[in-house]
Amino acid sequence: MDVENKILIKENLSLTNRIDALEKRLEKINKKFELAFQTIRGVGHLVPNLFKKFEDELLKMDEDEQG
Repeated sequence: MDVENKILIKENLSLTNRIDALEKRLEKINKKFELAFQTIRGVGHLVPNLFKKFEDELLKMDEDEQG
């Protein structure tokens, strides 16, 4: 029983570490996305409909994920 508990604890720790690493990667990706979003919003007036096209693509991606 003690050996099984040690194995489970190691597996749990491994999974926890993997989740932590994935959360950090997701945070970095989110920061990059926010920067891109702000940049597009900031220069959208220079290219007509650029921000609208970007929003449409985001909505399309959301719909694809849900459906």
